[in-house]
Amino acid sequence: MRSVEDILKQSGPSRASDLVRTLISNDVNLTPSAARQRVSRAKHPVRRLSLNLPNKERFLYLDHQLGSSEFIENLLEALETTGSAYGRAIAGLVSRDGAVLSTHFAIASGLPIQNAKGQLRHDVVEQNLERCDIICRSKETDTDTEVIHFYHENGFSAKRSAALLTEDLLLGILRVWLYKTGWSSSKSIALRSPTQVPQYGQFAWDLVGPTYLAGIRNQVDNKPQNGFIVGDIILDRRISLRDLLPYFKKWDCLVAQRRRTRMQPIFIADSFEEDALMELRKRGAFVCIPEILFGEQVAKDLRDIRNTIRNAAAAITTDPNSVFDLLHRVLKIEGASLNLRGVALELMIAHLYKQDGYEIDIRQKIRANELGAAEIDIKARDRREVVSCECKGMAPGVLVGKKELEKWLDTSLPRIKSWMNKQPSLPTKKRFEFYSSTDYTEDAKVLIEETENLHKKQPVKFFNGIEILKKLRAQNMQSLVEIFKEHFKQ
Repeated sequence: MRSVEDILKQSGPSRASDLVRTLISNDVNLTPSAARQRVSRAKHPVRRLSLNLPNKERFLYLDHQLGSSEFIENLLEALETTGSAYGRAIAGLVSRDGAVLSTHFAIASGLPIQNAKGQLRHDVVEQNLERCDIICRSKETDTDTEVIHFYHENGFSAKRSAALLTEDLLLGILRVWLYKTGWSSSKSIALRSPTQVPQYGQFAWDLVGPTYLAGIRNQVDNKPQNGFIVGDIILDRRISLRDLLPYFKKWDCLVAQRRRTRMQPIFIADSFEEDALMELRKRGAFVCIPEILFGEQVAKDLRDIRNTIRNAAAAITTDPNSVFDLLHRVLKIEGASLNLRGVALELMIAHLYKQDGYEIDIRQKIRANELGAAEIDIKARDRREVVSCECKGMAPGVLVGKKELEKWLDTSLPRIKSWMNKQPSLPTKKRFEFYSSTDYTEDAKVLIEETENLHKKQPVKFFNGIEILKKLRAQNMQSLVEIFKEHFKQ
């Protein structure tokens, strides 16, 4: 006679009803009532998720299975078949490689940020999933934003970090395209950011903007009333119907409200499974595939940028000329430069150190246990020393201010120093540098002078755009000088 524990070991975490069916199939003499009692009486190491499925059904698992990929997949399947809000939230995380910025959880989950009839708010679902140890919040680096991820994972993967930045690039490019083709005005289209998300109805989206296109606008009291375009984006993945579940649910809820303002949903992705694409077309979505909308070369460059960001140190080491040619092309695409300047500056500074014989790491995440996490934009080391660099690729005319310097000096720098001092493989000599592609405000310059005078044993130095150009010219990097002057307006 097989026990509940044996079935869970073989089949993985399961709904109570599935366990009952399995018990009955293995014992023809077992009645449904007796099988249900056996499931309800199962003891340790059998566990029950404190989150009830619809109709108060329980989800059972073994201690060691909690948080595993099998646990997540089986739970998602159980929740998906019942139409649960928790299933949408988990599906949204899975489709984004298991992690999102906390501000983007409402977008990914497809759950409302304000009360909507018959819908659980995203913050309620988040709290309950966190209470069950399915998801958690953490600060990956020293930023002000948090990451929501599956409990037994470590936040953003390198793959997802690169995809996230490329998504922001593509949203910026799409905003320009929508403006130039008459869908909306450039200043009216709101895009997600690390700190806020655009809203239409009670839901959050990656993109929201008004439109007066004839097929979308409405007539109210003989006056034209604008409609809205709303969109979400997921790159670096072939989109399935399950991935679209949160997106469709937002759409369905708004349609059910019979709003007077019309909307045109957009979904942006590299590619789709056939049934997902057919469903989007059947519903009337605007399907945005970069290769089709912007051409093969732009789509290829965006894929290459994603791969370059993901493997930045290797790319700048093996083929720097191709990297900077790619950067130059993408920076020229209208709408892309805002999100790419930081990457461009990091790669330039890393290349300078590589030319001087240093080994480099780019965007290395570290954790000083007693202080917290941080990210080192560039770590350069040779036999004699290790240098940690912070890079700020600012828009032309925008200066780095005192508060931004204080944040780095008071939060990031102590964490990086603490971590470095505990790495026996690193050289004992250490330097720290801060690069601004433009310049610093007057009060920031006062702080810079105080800081440089205070840190003598482990020097802390600050450089502006003019000084970066001098470094590039000193290495005879004329092509990078031209790129820097063109895109940072020096």
